[in-house]
Amino acid sequence: MANKFYYNGILLRTSKTRVYTHAVINTNCGNDRRFLLGCSSTFEGAQKLLNQKFNWYISNIDDCKREIKALQQGKKSYWCKYGNRSFLEPITKTVEELEQYIKEYEADLEFCRNYLKVVELEMK
Repeated sequence: MANKFYYNGILLRTSKTRVYTHAVINTNCGNDRRFLLGCSSTFEGAQKLLNQKFNWYISNIDDCKREIKALQQGKKSYWCKYGNRSFLEPITKTVEELEQYIKEYEADLEFCRNYLKVVELEMK
């Protein structure tokens, strides 16, 4: 029989093999299942999931800034970082496009900081 995991009376997850204690949710999404970003068996695991989301936006902002800098220096490629790897990537966007991406990533990061949180789950 599957375990069921709830937050504020809302069924978020079921599992026959795992026990989840915490979840990352979007508090600005109402009470539907779309507000679940992920579950973990520990608070630390859920916090790590949340930090990964933040770091994804921060990394993309930094990447756009590196691409802008290379473009302004007249280069046709730049060093793109993905996790702990770096590779040479061709420049395909304009400074204006990259600045727009930065604004969007910054807005998304601010949204995450304001509305995503780790919550404790109840098992039934």
